[in-house]
Amino acid sequence: MTRLEFTMPPFRRLSWASFELKRTWEYRFTEIAVAIKKLFQSEEGQKLFPVQFHNVETHGVYQFKKILESSGLVAEVVPASSASYMLNVASTTTVRGADYTCVVAGKRKAVRAFLNDGIRNCGLPFSKAYWDAWQEFSEQNIRDPKWIYLADIIKEKEQFLKVQQDIHTNYFWEDWGISLMPFRVPKLQSEEFVTLGNEILKIAQNQLTPQLYNFWLEILSWPVEWTAMHGIAELKTPLFKTSYDTLPTGEKFVIQCHSEVYPENSPSGLLFPYKHPPKKYFSESKSFTKGLEFGTILSPKA
Repeated sequence: MTRLEFTMPPFRRLSWASFELKRTWEYRFTEIAVAIKKLFQSEEGQKLFPVQFHNVETHGVYQFKKILESSGLVAEVVPASSASYMLNVASTTTVRGADYTCVVAGKRKAVRAFLNDGIRNCGLPFSKAYWDAWQEFSEQNIRDPKWIYLADIIKEKEQFLKVQQDIHTNYFWEDWGISLMPFRVPKLQSEEFVTLGNEILKIAQNQLTPQLYNFWLEILSWPVEWTAMHGIAELKTPLFKTSYDTLPTGEKFVIQCHSEVYPENSPSGLLFPYKHPPKKYFSESKSFTKGLEFGTILSPKA
């Protein structure tokens, strides 16, 4: 991988395929994100993830703490020495800039354990391999965590990764706050996260309405494509495209997560991840119909 010697200024752009799709799905994303946030703050969610991490607007940290206290939880600012590492590993959204503060939230005992003994010793249900992978990645000084998915193929000097979509490890929806895990996963295929994800789904079935639950699983099942080149990353879904600044490289890197699940009325297209348009028979074509009107049958071109 060739790192280019420049830094792309921070930016983020979102383009919907149509206004109708935006009107149909945007509010659903918001509703699901709110429900998931409550899920992980519930007693069942706290048993699975004793601490969680949030990017909070700096002027709103005090209010954030007060809201959590009403739920029997506490929040503390993550020490500066750990903040950059935590933003890579554990945040549920990607936020940059001095106006945001990374805070750790959870039961008082678990939060205190994190502050005193570090993230590996506060009761989170992850293996040593999980933490080792993120430690190795953090040492590479790459600010976009999605590059960790390419770690293995980059070592093999490859640039294209194709996998089957897995809702348990699909973290491409993190900016909407609707990923299955409240922590980023270092691999797109892993039995460790399938087991943990199924436990989350059991809780969700009891706490989310059937409609929100089904929408959530549908969204996580959609195909996505992530590409990066020259410091610009693009995330394409069947509904919209997001572009933002990332690690500048001379080569193009691609991740494709394939699936047969598409949202209703999603646009068709010849390129992934769009749904291919249905192939019409010649007898259904305009030229054939026009020929019948004039008493002739036009032959298809060779």
